[in-house]
Amino acid sequence: MRNHSYLGIALLAMSVYGTILAQEPPAVQQKVLQSRDNNQATNRTAAERKSFRSIEDALKEPDKANRLDLRGPNITEIPATIGQLTNLEALTVSGTKIVKLPAEIGKLSSLKRLDIRSNQLTELPPEISSLTQLQVLDASNNKIVVLPSGLGGLKALQKLNLGKNALTSLPESVGELKALTEFDVSENQLTALPAAVGTMDGLKILRLSSNKITSFPAAIGKMKKLSALMLGSNQLTSLPDIAEMENLSDLDVSGNQLSVLPPSLGKLADLRSLNVENNKLSTVPADLTAMTQLTQLMLSGNGIKTLPPTIGALKELRYLKASDNQLEELPAEIGNLEKLDRLELKNNQLKSIPPAIGKLINLRTLDLSNNQLTQFPITEIRKLSKLRQIMLMDAAAPDNRIAPMQRGREMSPDKVREMRQPSPQKQ
Repeated sequence: MRNHSYLGIALLAMSVYGTILAQEPPAVQQKVLQSRDNNQATNRTAAERKSFRSIEDALKEPDKANRLDLRGPNITEIPATIGQLTNLEALTVSGTKIVKLPAEIGKLSSLKRLDIRSNQLTELPPEISSLTQLQVLDASNNKIVVLPSGLGGLKALQKLNLGKNALTSLPESVGELKALTEFDVSENQLTALPAAVGTMDGLKILRLSSNKITSFPAAIGKMKKLSALMLGSNQLTSLPDIAEMENLSDLDVSGNQLSVLPPSLGKLADLRSLNVENNKLSTVPADLTAMTQLTQLMLSGNGIKTLPPTIGALKELRYLKASDNQLEELPAEIGNLEKLDRLELKNNQLKSIPPAIGKLINLRTLDLSNNQLTQFPITEIRKLSKLRQIMLMDAAAPDNRIAPMQRGREMSPDKVREMRQPSPQKQ
């Protein structure tokens, strides 16, 4: 009886829907019916798509095989019969012992995502360039030493991850990957980049860290859409003019051989994170005034002796790390960094701290360990109501409330609060 009631309600609803639709203009009726037909077709298509975990099972229903996931060390090869799965859109082959892919992989004309990371691959088959629908290719964490020259045939490719391989060069055809937005070739053995990389106009993220790159094409400095450039742990001795990277927000050139930074660096108005740690810098560009969005500035591990007064223009800065340098003093303008949350200045030659530090109202962590302090603005430090950590190990601070820190401990929140209390009056 209940089923009959449900059926009656459904029929009534359909009748009402039909009556309302009949009152609409013909154009509206056609649009609604077309939308209904599309939804029904989509539902039928979704029902026809299947995911498989073995090639044998997928080959039993090749027309319905939409996803194939092959994982585990028991897999030692991919058979040529995989080429029969022409409706496959996503293929994962990960954590296996395979050393090569069959040429027939180039027959997977519908493939959009190919995940072949963490295998034993030493190369990619030339036929891979036939995958004109491919949007994502992850071949990271393999042993690939060379790429096919026709790689540029992947016209729809948006994300390419070749990190953690053994590549020594890139083919010029990478410049033809105009749809590419993310390119990761970090942790390889590259010594140079082809000039064609600079023509990848759509690129937004470029990861080149942990290679052996000594220089890179000047054209890269003109990539206007690039938002992240990771060049850490290479062998760069200089950077090209990068003033035209107007959308760059994240720049990492740490762990190189840079002795100077290009003046154009200070013109990157959208830069939010700058890491130049562990280079051979002795100065910081004086013109930093345009970098108004910078939130992180990492300068540690250089030979920097002074910070420019213009550092006070970095109003959004929250993290300043300038440890392991040769700093002898800080500019008073550092007090303008009112949003600063963490200030690390350990292992320098600082003899004093400017009273303006008392203006850093959001400071939570202050590290002044291993300096040569003879003066410490205790009165101004007491004003920092959000301060939670002070590290002064071997800082030579004379104040008897801070001297215990020289024995190797950091000051607890309770000690910081105690320090804020006025010193007892002498009788």
